[in-house]
Amino acid sequence: MKAIIVDDSIIFRKQILEIFYSIADIEVIQSYWNGKGLVEYLTRDETIIPDLVTLDVEMPEMDGIETMKAISSLRKINPALKKMKVLMVSSITRDGAQATIAALQNGAFDFILKPSNVPDPKKELRILLEEKIKLMREESTSSSEIKKRQKNPDKLRKPEVVAIGVSTGGPAALKKLLPELCEKMDLPVLVVQHMPLEFTESLAQSLDKYTRHNVLVGQHGMKIEKNHVYIAPGGSHMLARKGTNSKSIVINENPPENGCRPSVDPLFRSVAESYEGKSVAVVLTGMGSDGSRSLGTLARAGSVIIAQDQETSVVWGMPGNAVSTGFVDRVLPLEKISEQIMEYINE
Repeated sequence: MKAIIVDDSIIFRKQILEIFYSIADIEVIQSYWNGKGLVEYLTRDETIIPDLVTLDVEMPEMDGIETMKAISSLRKINPALKKMKVLMVSSITRDGAQATIAALQNGAFDFILKPSNVPDPKKELRILLEEKIKLMREESTSSSEIKKRQKNPDKLRKPEVVAIGVSTGGPAALKKLLPELCEKMDLPVLVVQHMPLEFTESLAQSLDKYTRHNVLVGQHGMKIEKNHVYIAPGGSHMLARKGTNSKSIVINENPPENGCRPSVDPLFRSVAESYEGKSVAVVLTGMGSDGSRSLGTLARAGSVIIAQDQETSVVWGMPGNAVSTGFVDRVLPLEKISEQIMEYINE
């Protein structure tokens, strides 16, 4: 795996360099103090395209957002750059969170937080980087067996809600899907995006600018209403609960599922019960298998289940595992999902 490090702090660049040198099969081919150096490198003839770039969010002259916008443009000219994974390195600040969301929406692969207030920041940084690299390697070698749908199409019911589970690549996928979908329908949308608490508010604010529905972070007891998108707060599970005359949001801190909190499975199970199968469940790009365990419950209730296809997914872990369960109705490119949901709604 070839890597490039981009950070304006020479100390931080050195830390990442030392960590990469100690990890097997990683070769650091370049390092730069801002995004301009990286962009110039990627535009040269006969450039060796890295597998991984660590990109600081806040840098002088060309920051992480501007760099990702430039990379997005370069990918249209040179499709080989699409294989390059950009890992944003962010600080836990309001500005850092907003910038990170913007970078992810412009095609960054994922992000990690710069360690702070910990006894050994370098050790913590190593753990974070090793975790992301391990997942990248696992996903690049994994494949999912596609099975035929097992549920009875006659049991499908007219949807009253859309529930979405997403992880790696989610901010960009949601930025494309939600505006298209919410322009055509008024149903509420419930979203679990794997993301720390500090970043979910920034994600909601960003999506709200592009989406006709009101986009907000779910709060306990909040009534689920039409023309609203509810995003699970980082660090907590979000569920739907059926009341006498309405449905509401439940937020809890029950143990993580599939190593995640929020987790997609608790949301999907609650939607199957609260909406009695009158729902569309969508599994978008992401690492791992979160969401797959609850698909049988959704299917037996009569819900429609859609998975994003491999070609348009940043990572086909979650949707690929969903497909392998045999409970998925449609496997579609991202740009076709809103159209398919509307077909189910209008049947």
